[in-house]
Amino acid sequence: MRLNSKWTEERLGFKKGTVFFLALIAFGSFANAKETTGYLDPVPMAQGLTNQGLLQEAHEKILAEQWAEAAILLRSYLGDDYDVSVPVLLRDIPQRLELVRALTELGRREEALAVLERLRDRLPSANPTRRAIERRIAVLATLFLDQATFNFYQEGLASLRAQNLEVARTRLEKASSREPDHLLILLALAQLSLAEGSPSSAYEKLKYAERLDARNPGVRLWLGRAEMLRGDRRRAIQNFESLLSSTALRENGQREALIVWLSESWIADRKKMKSIDLLRQELDASPPSLPIALAWLRATGIQQIHASKSSEFAKKLVRRALTGKDEPTGREVNAALVANEQADRTLFSLLDLRMEAKEWLDRLEK
Repeated sequence: MRLNSKWTEERLGFKKGTVFFLALIAFGSFANAKETTGYLDPVPMAQGLTNQGLLQEAHEKILAEQWAEAAILLRSYLGDDYDVSVPVLLRDIPQRLELVRALTELGRREEALAVLERLRDRLPSANPTRRAIERRIAVLATLFLDQATFNFYQEGLASLRAQNLEVARTRLEKASSREPDHLLILLALAQLSLAEGSPSSAYEKLKYAERLDARNPGVRLWLGRAEMLRGDRRRAIQNFESLLSSTALRENGQREALIVWLSESWIADRKKMKSIDLLRQELDASPPSLPIALAWLRATGIQQIHASKSSEFAKKLVRRALTGKDEPTGREVNAALVANEQADRTLFSLLDLRMEAKEWLDRLEK
Protein backbone atom coordinates (compact mmCIF):
# COMPACT_ATOMS: atom_id res chain seq x y z
CA MET A 1 0.00 0.00 0.00
CA ARG A 2 1.41 3.38 -1.00
CA LEU A 3 0.31 6.98 -0.64
CA ASN A 4 1.11 9.62 -3.22
CA SER A 5 4.09 11.53 -1.85
CA LYS A 6 4.64 13.87 -4.82
CA TRP A 7 4.08 16.99 -2.66
CA THR A 8 6.93 16.56 -0.21
CA GLU A 9 10.19 18.19 -1.24
CA GLU A 10 9.01 20.28 -4.20
CA ARG A 11 5.79 21.44 -2.51
CA LEU A 12 7.41 22.32 0.80
CA GLY A 13 10.51 23.89 -0.71
CA PHE A 14 13.19 22.71 1.70
CA LYS A 15 16.09 20.32 1.38
CA LYS A 16 15.07 16.83 2.35
CA GLY A 17 16.49 15.62 5.62
CA THR A 18 17.00 19.12 7.03
CA VAL A 19 13.56 19.54 8.54
CA PHE A 20 13.18 21.09 11.94
CA PHE A 21 12.95 17.82 13.83
CA LEU A 22 16.25 18.50 15.49
CA ALA A 23 13.94 20.35 17.87
CA LEU A 24 12.50 17.02 18.92
CA ILE A 25 15.88 16.04 20.34
CA ALA A 26 14.80 18.08 23.34
CA PHE A 27 12.57 15.16 24.28
CA GLY A 28 15.65 13.13 25.16
CA SER A 29 15.88 9.40 24.66
CA PHE A 30 12.88 7.37 25.77
CA ALA A 31 14.15 4.08 24.44
CA ASN A 32 15.77 3.09 27.72
CA ALA A 33 13.11 4.58 29.96
CA LYS A 34 11.43 2.31 32.44
CA GLU A 35 8.08 1.06 31.18
CA THR A 36 4.91 2.21 32.85
CA THR A 37 2.37 -0.35 33.87
CA GLY A 38 -0.93 -0.50 32.09
CA TYR A 39 -2.47 -1.27 28.74
CA LEU A 40 -0.19 -2.08 25.81
CA ASP A 41 -1.51 -0.67 22.55
CA PRO A 42 -2.92 -3.33 20.22
CA VAL A 43 -0.64 -3.75 17.21
CA PRO A 44 -2.48 -4.79 14.05
CA MET A 45 -0.57 -6.63 11.36
CA ALA A 46 0.07 -5.05 7.94
CA GLN A 47 1.11 -6.96 4.88
CA GLY A 48 1.93 -10.03 6.98
CA LEU A 49 4.65 -8.29 8.98
CA THR A 50 5.26 -8.87 12.68
CA ASN A 51 5.45 -5.98 15.15
CA GLN A 52 9.21 -5.90 14.89
CA GLY A 53 9.03 -6.24 11.15
CA LEU A 54 6.70 -3.24 10.89
CA LEU A 55 9.01 -1.14 12.99
CA GLN A 56 12.14 -2.22 11.12
CA GLU A 57 10.60 -1.48 7.72
CA ALA A 58 9.30 1.89 9.01
CA HIS A 59 12.83 2.84 10.05
CA GLU A 60 14.15 1.83 6.62
CA LYS A 61 11.54 4.04 4.95
CA ILE A 62 12.52 6.95 7.20
CA LEU A 63 16.20 6.53 6.31
CA ALA A 64 15.17 6.50 2.64
CA GLU A 65 12.99 9.57 3.26
CA GLN A 66 9.92 7.74 1.98
CA TRP A 67 7.61 9.54 4.38
CA ALA A 68 4.22 8.37 3.13
CA GLU A 69 5.17 4.68 3.44
CA ALA A 70 6.82 5.32 6.81
CA ALA A 71 3.63 6.94 8.11
CA ILE A 72 1.52 3.95 7.04
CA LEU A 73 3.85 1.46 8.72
CA LEU A 74 4.10 3.48 11.95
CA ARG A 75 0.32 3.82 12.16
CA SER A 76 0.01 0.07 11.68
CA TYR A 77 2.58 -0.52 14.42
CA LEU A 78 0.99 1.90 16.90
CA GLY A 79 -2.56 0.74 16.31
CA ASP A 80 -5.58 2.68 17.57
CA ASP A 81 -4.23 6.01 18.81
CA TYR A 82 -7.55 7.72 19.54
CA ASP A 83 -8.53 6.46 22.99
CA VAL A 84 -6.92 9.05 25.27
CA SER A 85 -8.09 7.13 28.36
CA VAL A 86 -5.58 4.37 27.57
CA PRO A 87 -2.15 4.90 29.20
CA VAL A 88 0.79 5.12 26.83
CA LEU A 89 4.01 3.18 27.27
CA LEU A 90 7.17 5.27 27.31
CA ARG A 91 8.83 2.78 24.95
CA ASP A 92 6.29 3.74 22.26
CA ILE A 93 6.97 7.49 22.44
CA PRO A 94 9.88 7.47 19.93
CA GLN A 95 7.66 5.76 17.36
CA ARG A 96 4.95 8.38 17.87
CA LEU A 97 7.50 11.14 17.35
CA GLU A 98 8.70 9.42 14.20
CA LEU A 99 5.08 9.41 12.98
CA VAL A 100 4.87 13.14 13.74
CA ARG A 101 8.01 13.69 11.69
CA ALA A 102 6.70 11.68 8.74
CA LEU A 103 3.38 13.53 8.73
CA THR A 104 5.10 16.89 8.91
CA GLU A 105 7.45 16.00 6.08
CA LEU A 106 4.33 15.25 4.05
CA GLY A 107 2.93 18.70 4.84
CA ARG A 108 0.22 17.29 7.13
CA ARG A 109 0.93 19.56 10.09
CA GLU A 110 -2.58 19.47 11.57
CA GLU A 111 -2.55 15.66 11.60
CA ALA A 112 0.92 15.67 13.16
CA LEU A 113 -0.24 18.05 15.88
CA ALA A 114 -3.22 15.80 16.60
CA VAL A 115 -0.83 12.88 17.22
CA LEU A 116 1.16 15.00 19.70
CA GLU A 117 -1.99 16.24 21.43
CA ARG A 118 -3.31 12.70 21.89
CA LEU A 119 0.07 11.66 23.24
CA ARG A 120 0.02 14.57 25.69
CA ASP A 121 -3.49 13.73 26.85
CA ARG A 122 -2.49 10.12 27.58
CA LEU A 123 0.31 11.16 29.95
CA PRO A 124 -0.22 12.14 33.61
CA SER A 125 -0.37 15.91 34.15
CA ALA A 126 2.70 15.88 36.42
CA ASN A 127 4.81 13.83 34.01
CA PRO A 128 7.80 15.87 32.71
CA THR A 129 7.44 14.14 29.35
CA ARG A 130 3.96 15.66 29.03
CA ARG A 131 5.40 19.13 29.53
CA ALA A 132 8.02 18.38 26.87
CA ILE A 133 5.27 17.30 24.47
CA GLU A 134 3.38 20.55 25.15
CA ARG A 135 6.50 22.52 24.22
CA ARG A 136 6.82 20.52 21.00
CA ILE A 137 3.20 21.27 20.10
CA ALA A 138 3.94 24.98 20.43
CA VAL A 139 7.08 24.62 18.29
CA LEU A 140 5.43 22.60 15.52
CA ALA A 141 2.38 24.89 15.30
CA THR A 142 4.57 27.94 14.71
CA LEU A 143 7.48 26.56 12.70
CA PHE A 144 7.93 27.65 9.08
CA LEU A 145 8.71 24.91 6.60
CA ASP A 146 10.57 27.12 4.12
CA GLN A 147 12.20 30.53 3.88
CA ALA A 148 9.84 31.94 1.25
CA THR A 149 6.79 31.43 3.45
CA PHE A 150 8.57 33.06 6.36
CA ASN A 151 9.49 36.05 4.18
CA PHE A 152 5.88 36.54 3.02
CA TYR A 153 4.70 36.30 6.63
CA GLN A 154 7.27 38.84 7.87
CA GLU A 155 6.40 41.30 5.11
CA GLY A 156 2.68 40.87 5.78
CA LEU A 157 3.10 41.29 9.51
CA ALA A 158 5.18 44.46 9.08
CA SER A 159 2.52 45.92 6.78
CA LEU A 160 -0.23 44.94 9.23
CA ARG A 161 1.56 46.65 12.11
CA ALA A 162 1.89 49.78 9.98
CA GLN A 163 -1.83 49.48 9.08
CA ASN A 164 -1.04 49.07 5.38
CA LEU A 165 -3.86 46.56 5.11
CA GLU A 166 -3.93 45.96 1.35
CA VAL A 167 -0.25 44.99 1.21
CA ALA A 168 -0.64 42.98 4.41
CA ARG A 169 -3.44 40.90 2.90
CA THR A 170 -1.49 40.22 -0.30
CA ARG A 171 1.59 39.01 1.56
CA LEU A 172 -0.25 37.02 4.24
CA GLU A 173 -2.47 35.27 1.71
CA LYS A 174 0.65 34.22 -0.20
CA ALA A 175 2.08 32.82 3.02
CA SER A 176 -1.20 31.06 3.78
CA SER A 177 -1.37 29.48 0.33
CA ARG A 178 1.97 27.80 1.07
CA GLU A 179 1.25 26.82 4.69
CA PRO A 180 -2.51 27.05 5.38
CA ASP A 181 -2.16 25.30 8.74
CA HIS A 182 0.46 27.63 10.25
CA LEU A 183 -0.68 29.12 13.56
CA LEU A 184 1.16 32.45 13.23
CA ILE A 185 -0.15 33.05 9.71
CA LEU A 186 -3.70 32.29 10.84
CA LEU A 187 -3.28 34.64 13.80
CA ALA A 188 -2.00 37.47 11.58
CA LEU A 189 -4.85 36.95 9.10
CA ALA A 190 -7.32 37.10 11.99
CA GLN A 191 -5.79 40.37 13.21
CA LEU A 192 -6.06 41.69 9.66
CA SER A 193 -9.74 40.73 9.51
CA LEU A 194 -10.36 42.58 12.76
CA ALA A 195 -8.55 45.66 11.41
CA GLU A 196 -10.82 45.45 8.33
CA GLY A 197 -13.90 45.26 10.56
CA SER A 198 -14.71 41.57 9.98
CA PRO A 199 -14.81 39.88 13.42
CA SER A 200 -16.69 36.82 12.10
CA SER A 201 -13.95 36.14 9.55
CA ALA A 202 -11.34 36.61 12.27
CA TYR A 203 -13.27 34.22 14.53
CA GLU A 204 -13.20 31.44 11.91
CA LYS A 205 -9.43 31.74 11.47
CA LEU A 206 -8.86 31.80 15.22
CA LYS A 207 -10.98 28.68 15.78
CA TYR A 208 -8.79 26.89 13.23
CA ALA A 209 -5.68 28.17 15.03
CA GLU A 210 -7.19 26.94 18.30
CA ARG A 211 -7.41 23.43 16.82
CA LEU A 212 -3.68 23.56 16.16
CA ASP A 213 -2.73 24.69 19.68
CA ALA A 214 -5.63 25.30 22.05
CA ARG A 215 -3.30 26.45 24.82
CA ASN A 216 -1.57 29.22 22.90
CA PRO A 217 -2.25 32.42 24.92
CA GLY A 218 -2.00 34.69 21.87
CA VAL A 219 -4.69 32.72 20.06
CA ARG A 220 -6.96 32.80 23.11
CA LEU A 221 -6.41 36.55 23.58
CA TRP A 222 -7.39 37.39 20.01
CA LEU A 223 -10.20 34.83 20.04
CA GLY A 224 -11.64 36.69 23.02
CA ARG A 225 -11.34 39.96 21.12
CA ALA A 226 -13.13 38.52 18.08
CA GLU A 227 -15.85 37.06 20.30
CA MET A 228 -16.36 40.42 22.00
CA LEU A 229 -16.62 42.29 18.69
CA ARG A 230 -19.09 39.79 17.24
CA GLY A 231 -21.33 40.06 20.31
CA ASP A 232 -20.43 36.89 22.22
CA ARG A 233 -19.54 38.75 25.43
CA ARG A 234 -19.74 35.82 27.85
CA ARG A 235 -17.30 33.67 25.88
CA ALA A 236 -14.98 36.64 25.47
CA ILE A 237 -14.93 37.24 29.23
CA GLN A 238 -14.23 33.55 29.90
CA ASN A 239 -11.28 33.64 27.50
CA PHE A 240 -9.88 36.86 28.94
CA GLU A 241 -10.28 35.80 32.58
CA SER A 242 -8.50 32.49 31.90
CA LEU A 243 -5.44 34.46 30.73
CA LEU A 244 -5.00 36.73 33.76
CA SER A 245 -2.28 34.51 35.21
CA SER A 246 -0.46 34.08 31.86
CA THR A 247 3.21 35.01 32.08
CA ALA A 248 3.59 34.62 28.31
CA LEU A 249 1.36 37.61 27.59
CA ARG A 250 3.34 39.73 30.00
CA GLU A 251 6.61 38.69 28.39
CA ASN A 252 5.49 39.41 24.83
CA GLY A 253 3.90 42.76 25.64
CA GLN A 254 0.25 41.77 25.19
CA ARG A 255 -0.87 41.89 28.81
CA GLU A 256 -1.98 45.51 28.58
CA ALA A 257 -4.28 44.55 25.70
CA LEU A 258 -5.73 41.76 27.87
CA ILE A 259 -6.38 44.14 30.75
CA VAL A 260 -7.96 46.82 28.57
CA TRP A 261 -10.15 44.38 26.63
CA LEU A 262 -11.24 42.53 29.76
CA SER A 263 -12.14 45.79 31.49
CA GLU A 264 -14.19 46.86 28.46
CA SER A 265 -15.94 43.48 28.48
CA TRP A 266 -16.76 43.77 32.18
CA ILE A 267 -18.17 47.27 31.69
CA ALA A 268 -20.37 45.98 28.87
CA ASP A 269 -21.44 43.22 31.27
CA ARG A 270 -22.42 45.83 33.90
CA LYS A 271 -19.43 45.15 36.12
CA LYS A 272 -17.98 48.65 36.08
CA MET A 273 -16.51 48.62 39.61
CA LYS A 274 -14.81 45.29 38.94
CA SER A 275 -13.29 46.82 35.82
CA ILE A 276 -12.06 49.92 37.68
CA ASP A 277 -10.55 47.79 40.44
CA LEU A 278 -8.65 45.66 37.92
CA LEU A 279 -7.27 48.71 36.16
CA ARG A 280 -6.17 50.34 39.43
CA GLN A 281 -4.48 47.14 40.57
CA GLU A 282 -2.60 46.98 37.27
CA LEU A 283 -1.55 50.64 37.53
CA ASP A 284 -0.39 50.18 41.13
CA ALA A 285 1.56 47.00 40.39
CA SER A 286 3.77 48.35 37.60
CA PRO A 287 4.88 51.58 35.88
CA PRO A 288 1.74 53.05 34.31
CA SER A 289 0.91 51.93 30.80
CA LEU A 290 -0.75 54.56 28.61
CA PRO A 291 -3.51 52.22 27.28
CA ILE A 292 -4.34 51.07 30.84
CA ALA A 293 -4.19 54.61 32.26
CA LEU A 294 -6.61 55.84 29.61
CA ALA A 295 -8.87 52.82 30.12
CA TRP A 296 -9.03 53.68 33.84
CA LEU A 297 -9.93 57.31 33.02
CA ARG A 298 -12.68 56.19 30.63
CA ALA A 299 -14.07 53.69 33.12
CA THR A 300 -14.02 56.16 36.03
CA GLY A 301 -15.34 59.14 34.09
CA ILE A 302 -14.48 62.82 34.37
CA GLN A 303 -17.33 63.59 36.77
CA GLN A 304 -16.28 60.92 39.25
CA ILE A 305 -12.66 62.01 39.00
CA HIS A 306 -13.59 65.60 39.85
CA ALA A 307 -16.06 64.52 42.55
CA SER A 308 -13.44 62.36 44.28
CA LYS A 309 -10.87 65.15 43.96
CA SER A 310 -8.62 62.87 41.93
CA SER A 311 -7.85 65.36 39.17
CA GLU A 312 -4.23 65.89 40.20
CA PHE A 313 -3.66 62.14 40.51
CA ALA A 314 -5.19 61.63 37.05
CA LYS A 315 -3.00 64.33 35.46
CA LYS A 316 0.14 62.88 37.00
CA LEU A 317 -0.88 59.43 35.85
CA VAL A 318 -1.28 60.52 32.22
CA ARG A 319 2.00 62.44 32.26
CA ARG A 320 3.90 59.49 33.72
CA ALA A 321 2.35 57.10 31.23
CA LEU A 322 3.28 59.42 28.35
CA THR A 323 6.88 60.02 29.33
CA GLY A 324 7.85 57.14 31.60
CA LYS A 325 9.06 59.68 34.17
CA ASP A 326 7.72 60.28 37.67
CA GLU A 327 8.00 64.08 37.48
CA PRO A 328 8.13 65.08 33.81
CA THR A 329 8.42 68.71 32.79
CA GLY A 330 5.82 70.38 30.60
CA ARG A 331 8.28 70.32 27.70
CA GLU A 332 8.79 66.56 28.10
CA VAL A 333 5.05 65.97 28.12
CA ASN A 334 4.56 68.08 24.97
CA ALA A 335 7.44 66.28 23.23
CA ALA A 336 5.87 62.91 24.05
CA LEU A 337 2.54 64.05 22.60
CA VAL A 338 4.04 64.86 19.19
CA ALA A 339 6.77 62.19 18.89
CA ASN A 340 6.82 60.09 15.72
CA GLU A 341 4.96 56.81 16.01
CA GLN A 342 7.21 53.77 15.74
CA ALA A 343 5.26 51.21 17.73
CA ASP A 344 3.19 48.23 16.61
CA ARG A 345 -0.30 49.48 15.78
CA THR A 346 -1.91 46.04 15.78
CA LEU A 347 -2.98 46.29 19.41
CA PHE A 348 -3.23 50.05 19.86
CA SER A 349 -2.50 53.09 17.72
CA LEU A 350 0.01 55.18 19.64
CA LEU A 351 -1.14 58.22 17.67
CA ASP A 352 -4.74 57.71 18.80
CA LEU A 353 -3.62 57.14 22.39
CA ARG A 354 -1.63 60.37 22.39
CA MET A 355 -4.56 62.32 21.00
CA GLU A 356 -6.81 60.89 23.71
CA ALA A 357 -4.20 61.64 26.38
CA LYS A 358 -4.07 65.30 25.26
CA GLU A 359 -7.86 65.51 25.40
CA TRP A 360 -7.84 64.12 28.94
CA LEU A 361 -5.17 66.56 30.08
CA ASP A 362 -7.23 69.43 28.68
CA ARG A 363 -10.40 68.18 30.41
CA LEU A 364 -8.64 67.63 33.71
CA GLU A 365 -7.35 71.22 33.70
CA LYS A 366 -10.91 72.60 33.61
